[in-house]
Amino acid sequence: MVLWRLGLALAEGPVGAPTAEEAIQREAMRILQVAPSDVEVRSVGLGEVKGCPGLLSYEAEAQPGEHFRGRSEVWVTVLGDGRPCTRLRVSARVEVWMEAPVASRALAPGEAVVATIGRVRRQDVDGPVVDLAQGRWEVVAPIAAGQAITRLRARPAPLRRDGDPVEVVILQGGVRVKTSCEMLEDGYEGQRVRVLCAQVGSTVSGTLDGTGSVILGGAP
Repeated sequence: MVLWRLGLALAEGPVGAPTAEEAIQREAMRILQVAPSDVEVRSVGLGEVKGCPGLLSYEAEAQPGEHFRGRSEVWVTVLGDGRPCTRLRVSARVEVWMEAPVASRALAPGEAVVATIGRVRRQDVDGPVVDLAQGRWEVVAPIAAGQAITRLRARPAPLRRDGDPVEVVILQGGVRVKTSCEMLEDGYEGQRVRVLCAQVGSTVSGTLDGTGSVILGGAP
């Protein structure tokens, strides 16, 4: 009997939501693939529905390309006893929340990123968020306390900075020679960088490896 009723319910099609707000929330969840707790419908702009007999329920359909970042245009179908009665276009205010790395305090350009994980509105996030697991990050544009940290406001911190002392490893003919030099630019792992080696009075270029050393030449 239970399976028969389930089959009948599926055959009758989807059941509308009890309110227009919940219908719009379901539509946002479907499109964005987020949980109910991440979607808040602040207002719908739908007045009293007249002329629809029976128990009212609602279905919502977003405009193509809708991302629900504030005010959203949505079609709402009003059903009476499960049958479509009228279809209205509404301007709903929808807020979608997400977890993201946020600044623990106000940060200025040049500072190291100090962050924690917090909940922010998607509409307030101005780009792809950084991945704190990828290592150290530094600020390139001001970030307010609690603001999401994005790649528009932070970048990976250099492994070595301009002026830093650096070990240069020279590999040639099976011989490995080390000497102390000075960075002439910021450098990231795997990047080709210039260094000044005062002992020999010359500027050379090599590849910055993961240990922070600059490698010249091939494998010994």
